Amino acid sequence: MEKPAKIAPAKGKLGVLLPGMGAVSTTFMAGVELVRKGKAQPIGSLTQLGTVRLGKRTDGTSPLIKKFVPLADLNDLQVELDISQNDFAKLHSGQHGTVTTDAFPDRKYDGIIHEISPEANRQKATVQIKVKVQTPDDYLRPEMNASVAFVSDEKVAAVGAQARPVILIPAAAIHDNVVFVMLDGRAIKRAVKTGSTNSKGVRIEDGLIGGEDLILNPPANLKDGDRVKAKQA
Repeated sequence: MEKPAKIAPAKGKLGVLLPGMGAVSTTFMAGVELVRKGKAQPIGSLTQLGTVRLGKRTDGTSPLIKKFVPLADLNDLQVELDISQNDFAKLHSGQHGTVTTDAFPDRKYDGIIHEISPEANRQKATVQIKVKVQTPDDYLRPEMNASVAFVSDEKVAAVGAQARPVILIPAAAIHDNVVFVMLDGRAIKRAVKTGSTNSKGVRIEDGLIGGEDLILNPPANLKDGDRVKAKQA
């Protein structure tokens, strides 16, 4: 009896061509965003409802695809860049860089070179690389325009832990190591790791990048995704 074939986890990016911006396209885009936020399941797709035949047709073995093919992580965002061949020698796999988007230029994300194309584009004299965003948040969207400023290994070693800014927030915004961030008129729940406390507030070691709009003294019945409105000063 032959051993069952091993299927590797899903890799790469799924490209979807949307013809126009009608009801079907916008519904699809809204569904993807809901899945990314953990508010819905990717039901209705081939990977969730379709089956695949294993072995001979007479075996009657047609399990659901979702039972043995893992779905790609929708939060796994990457930036595709075309690097000039003159600068290609300065970069290597695993190198860090700072990612910024045209939509939110004041927000910066840590990125790392995840993939380097084995072939160069002779017409453009470039090599394509992919930079993986380490900690994407709700501000990032697929297909956004982004740029990456790469950091040399020597600079990373010299700066070390000092590269991370100190984030202090009011104690009234934290409850059981959870805060609520106001984004697009909704309360988004974030788990945080707290550090020391001083007169200026509580230090956040992980979970926030700084600059978020926090909800102070959130009511006990506030839920992730609830609509909220900023209080006028």
